Amino acid sequence: AGDEGERARRERVRHAAAAATACGRPLLLFPEGSITNGRAGLMRFAQFAFSLEGAVRPVALRLRTALPLEADTVFAPLPINLLWSFFQPWQTFEVSVLPALARRVELGESAAEFAARAARCIAMSLGQEATPHCSADKAVHLRAVKAVGQAAWLDSCRRTSQPQPATLR
Repeated sequence: AGDEGERARRERVRHAAAAATACGRPLLLFPEGSITNGRAGLMRFAQFAFSLEGAVRPVALRLRTALPLEADTVFAPLPINLLWSFFQPWQTFEVSVLPALARRVELGESAAEFAARAARCIAMSLGQEATPHCSADKAVHLRAVKAVGQAAWLDSCRRTSQPQPATLR
């Protein structure tokens, strides 16, 4: 029953989005389906927005902060993450509106290929890479990290980010 309810919800959203674009109204969608800290690249875009008719206007968002405080931590709930932002003396959101992209239907471009092309366009403007990982991959990774525990995870990050001493034979 849960899957049927999810399918029905998705179909209602798809119908509403198609009706809006048919009337010429713009839609603001976040195709990654989740947020990231931007260090590992962009997540794979969901195909939904790229299956609709009409052009897509990619927008690249970048957050710059004065202090190196982590605003996207694995082990804290969203309210705590938002609280950390109050410790920043300033924050700048850079918004880059990129040229519109249209699906290359005449070349047989699928919605997935169009989504990947838009992701590469945004990634290039941010100096990042477009990864094959999706929001479901992120959820699996976060569950694994949380299962290991915060102290062990942070310790493994420190070990892998520091040069290891050479072993003597």
